[in-house]
Amino acid sequence: MNAEEGGNRKYILVQLPEAIDPKKNKTAYNFVKNELGVENPTIFEITKERLVRAAKKIKEEIIEKKISEKEKEIEEIRARLDIESKEEEINKLQEEIKLLKIKI
Repeated sequence: MNAEEGGNRKYILVQLPEAIDPKKNKTAYNFVKNELGVENPTIFEITKERLVRAAKKIKEEIIEKKISEKEKEIEEIRARLDIESKEEEINKLQEEIKLLKIKI
C-alpha cells in the first residue's frame, strides 16, 4: 500500500528464531543452510528472505509502471503536432526512463 500510494505506514513483525529440524523439514533446512549461508537455520531466516524478495518485487513493479507511464507520455507527445519543444520533452522523458532502469 505504501508503494502504491506513496504512504509511510510502518509495522513490526515478530518472528521467533525457532530452529528448523533437519529431520522434519529437510527442504527448508537445506535452503537456509545452503542458499542463505546460515550456519544454524531458523524460521526467522525464511521470513527475512520472503520479506526481502517481496520488497524487491514491489520496487521493480513500481519502477516498471513508472517507465510504462513515461513511454506512454512520449507517444502522446509525439502524436501532438502543436508542441514546439516536443523533442526536448521527449528527450527529458527518455532520460528519466534510463534513470529508472538503473534502479531495477
